[in-house]
Amino acid sequence: MIKDRGTIKWTAMMLPEHVHELRELWEKDKKVPERSIDEQKIELIDYTIKSAMTANMKVKIIFYEGNTYIEKLGHIREVDPYTSILCLYTPQGQNLKIRMNRIIDVELTE
Repeated sequence: MIKDRGTIKWTAMMLPEHVHELRELWEKDKKVPERSIDEQKIELIDYTIKSAMTANMKVKIIFYEGNTYIEKLGHIREVDPYTSILCLYTPQGQNLKIRMNRIIDVELTE
């Protein structure tokens, strides 16, 4: 039975420059392009955020950061209208600051 290790088997015969280029290519494949949202979705997100703040409900926020989408649960502490930053308190005790223009979706979970 042949145990094939894929590209690991061939990296010993490659130049370091080739290995570096392959790793960069793999990193590019992991990147997810940021998608834009329409005005109706923005209004729905705004309404959901306001509802969650007034009722102190837990929300699930999906936002774009670092070439990927991140999903976090927590309670919204405040929204700063001047800097457009939302402060989210997670169950692990973290205070996350999320830029409003990076938010893709907000859902009520309770």
